[in-house]
Amino acid sequence: MMTNKIKLSPMAFGLWRLHEANLSDEQLKDLIVACLEQGINTFDHADIYGGGQAQIQFGRVLAKNPELREQMIIVSKCGIVRNPEDNSGLTPSYYNTSYDYIIKQTDLILEQLQIEVLDVLLIHRVDHLMDYKEVARAFRDLKAVGKVKHFGVSNFLVPQLDAIIKEFPDIEINQIQVSVDHLEHFKNGVIERCAYHDLTVMAYSPLGGGLIFSNQYDNNLLKTKLEEVKDNLSLEGIDQVMLAWILKHPLKIVPVLGTMKQHRLMSGFKALDIELTHRTWYELYTHSQLERMP
Repeated sequence: MMTNKIKLSPMAFGLWRLHEANLSDEQLKDLIVACLEQGINTFDHADIYGGGQAQIQFGRVLAKNPELREQMIIVSKCGIVRNPEDNSGLTPSYYNTSYDYIIKQTDLILEQLQIEVLDVLLIHRVDHLMDYKEVARAFRDLKAVGKVKHFGVSNFLVPQLDAIIKEFPDIEINQIQVSVDHLEHFKNGVIERCAYHDLTVMAYSPLGGGLIFSNQYDNNLLKTKLEEVKDNLSLEGIDQVMLAWILKHPLKIVPVLGTMKQHRLMSGFKALDIELTHRTWYELYTHSQLERMP
């Protein structure tokens, strides 16, 4: 087990919607300060969020308020390439995890964020052309020159986790989609493999992308059960139940909250004080999969 493994805050603030939110730099600063005041010091980026504009705006705020940088853990990702020349509609994006690309994108991330060292770099998605030895070489070189402290992956399944950890044993994080209405990784062995390798799991879309709050959501049994639990616990919203469901897991999964509204962030953070019973956790699980446990 690594002795210097990074410790993320129990939730993270995800910046994937920052550019479309059209916040001023001062409004973004207020959100950052609000997170830090609640003990949420992990901020999740990627080089593609807003076409890079999310990191650029975040970097402007850090440059104006350097004291904030000292209090935070910044995560970013690379590996997805936007393809503006695609006319077919089939390849608006493709993947590149070559040594040169990882090095180039890391330099871009540091430049956009206006920082000298990135706390965590993740490979964003599984690249079918990935040379795991070359990814490991890039990670080792970035660490050796002091540009990145810690490394991880995102959306990796069991075989890819084993392959990258064989070449680079110091992988620390796997960021995957986890929510009470997205049970895939409880069924395919990824959660257990993360436990086996002592990886921190970051959960993106912990509220299922928000679809459950719309009239188009089709699992009324789950939605009704969430409302029932919310009422029984006298909570403000089912978002708190959904987050508490993730937080119940013994791996201490870190939900990544993507809202750009401060009151929604504060509501979500309250889930840290909610303890669901095993029975309630499994009631929600079975209502999600619409199937009883064997």
